[in-house]
Amino acid sequence: MTKSSASTSLTDAIDVATVLAFRLPMLMMTPNATRQREAERMIAEKVQAAWDGTLAWQAYCMKASLMMWSNPPSADSFADAYEAWVAPGRRTLRANARRLSARKRI
Repeated sequence: MTKSSASTSLTDAIDVATVLAFRLPMLMMTPNATRQREAERMIAEKVQAAWDGTLAWQAYCMKASLMMWSNPPSADSFADAYEAWVAPGRRTLRANARRLSARKRI
């Protein structure tokens, strides 16, 4: 694991803990309109990130297959395909961590 991937993994872990710390108590409370919207947003964001990740992975694979003759695949190709796949989810995770930690509790 390189230094950049280790620090990215650590940042992701901290962001996951932040999002869970704000969302889990909210989901366990008595439902109201604000909590309902947040729960719906949470589900919609996960579906959107999965879809965007799949499209990004497919685009990467298509581009790599077209460039195969001029740029043969290497061991880094698998890591690059993985990064293309997780990048949309990572962006959503970081945005949620910032948004949830900056707002008032509901």
